[in-house]
Amino acid sequence: MDSSTGNLLRGAPLTGRPCPVDQHALEYLKLYAGAIRYCINAHHVPDHARADVHQDVSVRVIRRFRKFGPVTGASSSWIYRVTRCACISFWRDHRKGSEPSDKLDLVAAETTPADEWLDRQDAHQRLHLAVATLPPMSKEIMRRVLLGQSLVEIAHALEIEHGTAKVAAHRARLLLRKRLIR
Repeated sequence: MDSSTGNLLRGAPLTGRPCPVDQHALEYLKLYAGAIRYCINAHHVPDHARADVHQDVSVRVIRRFRKFGPVTGASSSWIYRVTRCACISFWRDHRKGSEPSDKLDLVAAETTPADEWLDRQDAHQRLHLAVATLPPMSKEIMRRVLLGQSLVEIAHALEIEHGTAKVAAHRARLLLRKRLIR
């Protein structure tokens, strides 16, 4: 099918038949899985974030295949470029997230009792650890929500629909409630 027509196959709904374009993308990802891992390792992505970066590469490849069709001529240079961009995005986002937020009270104020400040720090640390256990998309959305971004800004930044961001944020909050109550 010609990708310039804008009528790409997305699979038959409710039939269980996968989209042929997605099948090509998955085969391409399977073929170059070693190259993706090599590039992620070469960019020194921490162990705990490698799966997230690999998933980001997979999403980028699938989106590209859906938009323009399968890549012709098997070449590893394109997948290296996509993986490199995903690694650079990870490090850029990681640096942004490591800066202390002025919205959080990380320093004890003179008027705040020490016990209350320590309880607040403990709650902050528990929340941070609970967010880290969320699935990758939910984790990213909750991180942005906690930084004060609106759902419209989050949807625009992640290139997803507003409704999708809203549902993902709701589900992430439900997961956080379950994990924090235990």
